[in-house]
Amino acid sequence: MEQPAQVMPMCKVASVDATRDFYVDKLGFDHLMAVVGHDGQLDFCTVIREGGRLMFTRADSGELPPPSAEFYFQVSDVESYREEVSQTGIEVSMPEDMWWGDRVFILEDVNGYKLWFYQSMRAPEPPEGLKIV
Repeated sequence: MEQPAQVMPMCKVASVDATRDFYVDKLGFDHLMAVVGHDGQLDFCTVIREGGRLMFTRADSGELPPPSAEFYFQVSDVESYREEVSQTGIEVSMPEDMWWGDRVFILEDVNGYKLWFYQSMRAPEPPEGLKIV
């Protein structure tokens, strides 16, 4: 059986080591694989949580643009995951029910990327003037 296509964003970061540690130690992601560079620091790594994967690669000096992407991760229990993450000392938003039917909380990673963690709770209810097509 053919495996369905997946999208795995690859983000340039100043320190893959610090990024990997944040995702594994603070957010509970699993380390999938990494490549150590000639200087003993990580050049690349992939982390995963409940099927959501991110790849990080070390930026060349002077090459690091400001974060321009946000990531939307589905989790099986947004309330318990938020509690787990908040106990690590990371600043996280309060859970919020969105009009599109998801309950979300938001945090910022060590590189400034915004991470949305969500659980689908109900059917969308668009506000006045909006419609889903």
